[in-house]
Amino acid sequence: MKQKFYSLFLTALFGIWGTQVGAQELTTTEIDGVTYYEIGSGADLVAFANLVNGDLDAEEPSGQYNANAILTADITLTDLWENPIGIISGTDNGDIGPRAFTGIFDGQGHKIIGLDAESGGHGGLFGDANGATIKDFSIWGKLQVNGGHGSGVIGYPGNSTISGVHSYLEVSVPDAGAAHVGGVVGSARGGNTITGCTFNGTLTVGEGCADCFGGVVGYGGDNILFCANYGT
Repeated sequence: MKQKFYSLFLTALFGIWGTQVGAQELTTTEIDGVTYYEIGSGADLVAFANLVNGDLDAEEPSGQYNANAILTADITLTDLWENPIGIISGTDNGDIGPRAFTGIFDGQGHKIIGLDAESGGHGGLFGDANGATIKDFSIWGKLQVNGGHGSGVIGYPGNSTISGVHSYLEVSVPDAGAAHVGGVVGSARGGNTITGCTFNGTLTVGEGCADCFGGVVGYGGDNILFCANYGT
């Protein structure tokens, strides 16, 4: 296992006052010829999200959408989370945009604690993905879905593999414009494999909301295997 150190010259915005953290340093490690960023804290995960997403104001995609990450410890996200990894840039007809996450995210059995987010489109922890691998972690916290397709873990994976993800999130859907909401995956169209995932939290849907809600998966999907809803 080889390690290198890279200084990511980016600005992570967090906290209710928008505190700036510059040049967040992430460690990389190489496993079987694949380079991963090591995520050992909430600030590291924010830095990784910013690295993947790039400049959100740029007209052309500018992120490292194929970056890979591994969790090296249980982490806490309280008052840190800004934007999901992989920004929604497709359309409501199911197209996946060019800013989707395409890398590997391996939780290595660790916990992500304290997600506190609102979604007006796709995603809580992840937004859009395309051919990604997201696996082996559990997550606690809350997500309010105010519109579009949302989910505590990933809103819209396309052609991706989601495995061994366990959601303990409190997901609320007060907006009648929201649909395709799940505790793990929101809209699972596009040839995904979702296996060994569980929902253990709560999903609360307001009156007048549209359709397609579920504990593990909100809408559709291919190859949903060995998953279970233990939530409310």
